[in-house]
Amino acid sequence: MKEAEELVDITLVFGERRVLCHRVILAGTCDQFHRMFLANMVESASDEVTMEGISASIGVLLVEYLYGGDVEITSQNAQDLLEASEMLMLGTLKQNVEEFLCGQTDSANCISLLNLAQMYDLHSLLEDAREYLHNHVKEVLHSEEINLLREGDLVKVLTANDSPEDNFRLMQKWVKSDESRTGDFVKFIHHVQLSQCYKEFLHNTVMVEELMFNKQCMELLRQAIDTHPPEQQSLAKPPNQNMQYSACAYPGGFIMSGGWSHNSVPQPDCCSFNVQNDQWVILPPMSTAREWHSSIYHKDHLYVVGGRGDTNKYLDTVESLDIKSLQWSHLPCLPQKCEGGAAVSFDDHVYVVGG
Repeated sequence: MKEAEELVDITLVFGERRVLCHRVILAGTCDQFHRMFLANMVESASDEVTMEGISASIGVLLVEYLYGGDVEITSQNAQDLLEASEMLMLGTLKQNVEEFLCGQTDSANCISLLNLAQMYDLHSLLEDAREYLHNHVKEVLHSEEINLLREGDLVKVLTANDSPEDNFRLMQKWVKSDESRTGDFVKFIHHVQLSQCYKEFLHNTVMVEELMFNKQCMELLRQAIDTHPPEQQSLAKPPNQNMQYSACAYPGGFIMSGGWSHNSVPQPDCCSFNVQNDQWVILPPMSTAREWHSSIYHKDHLYVVGGRGDTNKYLDTVESLDIKSLQWSHLPCLPQKCEGGAAVSFDDHVYVVGG
């Protein structure tokens, strides 16, 4: 009937486009038109209504929707349809557009969709866009929309995100995207847990940022460095849990020997750790169990000297392990018994000092 323009009694004007319609259909499918035609408004007696703020292309789609209940929503027309559905109080169309936009969220548009959801009170889209932003800060950092992020939403991201490095970069880029925000850098740096940042990041990124060059920011940076937890890497557990063992460095790692076990009995255990593959290797045990002894690696040999043996007996014995053949051999004893000394090598000699 519309295509044949039969019994039409109203013309909707969208820009330069004029669309002939039926009042009864418009009023029956759209609350805004219903109020317009039945209330004592100028449009109720007019044969022509100018639809301000709605383009010709969107206007045609709206009329088709009102007559047929269907419309093709695309990335190109979604926002205009949303604005028009809000203007004409088309709740179902508004919901359809929201569902479409929820499936389009990515790092390039999540900020604009977040703003759109807040503008038109779209709860599902708001939750979807906010969740995406919080979970993809690293990707959003490269978005051209950073400057569109609202202050309150920035604070929520900085509070929810676990990466202090990403938080600093986001805050840094957001502030620099608008010159009027540079004065707020100090305010937002308080939302970044600098003490949780890697030290390398603090030195290479935070400390070189010119906006940090003020008394307040430098004090925060000093506190972060002073309270920064030590960066440690856990090693694989050794084959034994001996105490009072002796350890010395050797190419590629270190060697542990002797010590006492949980029952305070000296042990002959010997093992090495390779720092390249994070693995322990069990070496042949010493011939004499000992603790509080000294050890040193020199020219493919491990030397163990003195210490304390069974029944708390002080030792003067010296042993050497050939790392290549893995054979132990006895060496001449010390001039006197020694516990807790230190072994050093110099000019092809091994010296024992202290103890």
